[in-house]
Amino acid sequence: MAPQGLKILVVDCVEKEALPLGGVDGWFRAALRKCSPMVEVKTVRASTPDWEKEVAWADAVMISGSPRDAFADDEWTHALMAKVARLLEKKKPVLGVCYGHQILGRVEGGKVGRCNEGWELGETKVEVTPEGLSSPLLEGLPKQMNVMQSHRDCVWEVPGKGVLLASSPHTKVQAARWAETAYGVQFHPEFTGEVIRGVWAERRDKWRDQVKFNLDEKLDQAKECPDGLAIFHNFLKMIGSR
Repeated sequence: MAPQGLKILVVDCVEKEALPLGGVDGWFRAALRKCSPMVEVKTVRASTPDWEKEVAWADAVMISGSPRDAFADDEWTHALMAKVARLLEKKKPVLGVCYGHQILGRVEGGKVGRCNEGWELGETKVEVTPEGLSSPLLEGLPKQMNVMQSHRDCVWEVPGKGVLLASSPHTKVQAARWAETAYGVQFHPEFTGEVIRGVWAERRDKWRDQVKFNLDEKLDQAKECPDGLAIFHNFLKMIGSR
């Protein structure tokens, strides 16, 4: 059971209004409260100049996904990377999701780019590495996890002192420990079937004929993946045991 009363700061890297089911704040808040009903969640936009002031309030930080490219060399991306680098220096527990995972990887020296296989979408299986099986983030999870994906970018390698925790034929770095207290997952533990269908509502027509799979089938059959949610539960448990 995850400890109660933890405080989680969610960094919203989407920053869009009128997203389905409450957007980033709603998705993370709902998922985290399934793991620990009394968890406190505060969401800040990634572009807010002083969001780092909220880090002292939080027991841990989560960095969300985004339609942006984590490999971009623009002012917005470099400003976020600088803030994340300072966050890692504070040794505050961090979990990056999808784009957040890629940003953490890039800050730690990893190369981020387009996946060779293009989009990965809906429910997929990823293989937990031997190091992952002994990691507290993946404690109790099966060697083959069923998780929810929505990405076409990835981290290509785990650099330096990072540790690869889960992998798949499509995307080598599905989960990693990037630093002493920083973890990332390429998939979306916060997504339910309803969320991913809402996110993709305006994308279906554009991408239907450009992907290598049946896009409508992937979206229509998608449902919440308990293995992904268990990672949030384990992350909260890790924080509570510090």
